Parts: sequence; C-alpha cells; structure tokens
Amino acid sequence: MRKFNGTLLFSASGLMKFMGGRHATSLDIAYLNGADIKPREDTDDAQLLQKQGDAHEASHLLELKKAGHTIAEIERTDIVSDAARTRQELADGPDVVFQGELLSGR
Repeated sequence: MRKFNGTLLFSASGLMKFMGGRHATSLDIAYLNGADIKPREDTDDAQLLQKQGDAHEASHLLELKKAGHTIAEIERTDIVSDAARTRQELADGPDVVFQGELLSGR
C-alpha cells in the first residue's frame, strides 16, 4: 500500500493482508497518514511465504516462456512510467504482461 497524489493505492499483497485481518490494514493506513507508529519487521514465516511466492511466480513465468507465449515483463521504475509501459504493452497484445502496473484513477 502507498499513497500517490493523495490517493491510497493497494497492491495485491496489501489486499491479501486485508483479507487476513482488517486491523493490519487500518494500521498501515494510519502509518501512511503520519501516525506515530512503526511497522514491525516481517516474521520469519512471512519472509518464507514471500520467498515461496516469488519462486512460484518465477517458475510459472518460466513455464509460460517454455510454452512459447509472448511475454512483456514490466521492470519496476516509477508508477507513472510503469503504468504507461503496461498500457503500451497491453495495446501491443502479448499473451502475458508480467508485473504490470495499473493506474487509472479509481
């Protein structure tokens, strides 16, 4: 989760956190709004799950490549540039856009 031009933007992981418990999301929002709280470090379990999720994504992407799909991979730079690149890639029509950024108001 982050703020962009005064608007809260939610990532996929932020939405998963919300599904696991609204309180964590309310703390994240309070922190973004300047509350005197500090997020704690991820637990070892959370870090392990993140690593497993990253490995799963990489494995799936490799399988898609091996199957001959056209893939546009969006490298992370900044949200505006990434969203513009994602829009262009979607217009070009690859089979898969990996790590695309979507930004279009609400």
